[in-house]
Amino acid sequence: MKRLIYCIFIFFFVQCRSKADNLIQFIEQKNGVKISTVYETKSYNINRDAVFEKIIVYSVEKGIEKTESWHLAVVQNQENKNLLLRDVDLQGVIRILKLSFIKNGFDYSHILLVVEKDTGIEMHILDDQKFVQVIPLNKEYLKDIYLEDSAGGEKMVINNEIWKFDSFCYNHYAVDEAVPFLEKIENNGEDSWIILKNVGAFSQRAFVTLEFPGYNDKSLSEAVELKFDIPNVQYLEVGSPLHMMNGSNSSSLYPSIEVMKEPFVSDVKIRLPVKIHKFPDKMFIRVAYIINNVVKHWPDARSNNVNCGQIKKGQQGYDAFVYQFE
Repeated sequence: MKRLIYCIFIFFFVQCRSKADNLIQFIEQKNGVKISTVYETKSYNINRDAVFEKIIVYSVEKGIEKTESWHLAVVQNQENKNLLLRDVDLQGVIRILKLSFIKNGFDYSHILLVVEKDTGIEMHILDDQKFVQVIPLNKEYLKDIYLEDSAGGEKMVINNEIWKFDSFCYNHYAVDEAVPFLEKIENNGEDSWIILKNVGAFSQRAFVTLEFPGYNDKSLSEAVELKFDIPNVQYLEVGSPLHMMNGSNSSSLYPSIEVMKEPFVSDVKIRLPVKIHKFPDKMFIRVAYIINNVVKHWPDARSNNVNCGQIKKGQQGYDAFVYQFE
């Protein structure tokens, strides 16, 4: 029995080593580099495809001094053909500390890579495409980082501070705080949906604002419109009166949709049926919500502090996330 287990282990090891070598050769040929060190190779399903991806953290030597440069690559095998989905140059990294994964609530996962630089410890959060977020970490907190199941995926706990993915970035939230989450945008022309969900705590009331800055011409005001009248949902065309953040009044420069949800309960979705006659290139989205009679905003100052996605001022002067349509 021991011999059989040993034989199986040797066979498995050889097979894995062979596949790893093939993966290394593929990346070397694709990038025109010579890999000097492989920190770790893992298989994980990080996107919506049924095929598992290979995530490999490796280094190459650069320059006359042969300085070590670390990279993270994501490779997918389809019909026995390797595809390099992403290769990230981890600039300034001197040591890899940990490679892991977190479910983000979008039916796929993010890569968590903890690294050390001359400037300190960082957590790099990536997907297989363009998403990247860097969170500075205190070295003393490394032993106090763990993942827990949560509504809309997993939450990350760093030194007793809860971090959740809000569809644009990972941010830290209090236990009793609402967490807006842009769950889905279904683009089916005149039968399209914008779906927002609360993956946090109960909120007394929430105000959602969707703005379409590409439609600043009066003739494009109906490029996006509601399919039918909905209670507590208002469509504002170009020229509609607006109340500004500074207290003044103005007129809208481009169309927007405003939604009032009362209450904004945990796990409850706001589903907006819309007609999209001409698809926009981007949308601004923001939420103001009330907890214990205090108004909070999403995004807020924390979003700017943790390297979130693109944030711009909306036409009323409030910060808004920029959603880029594909």
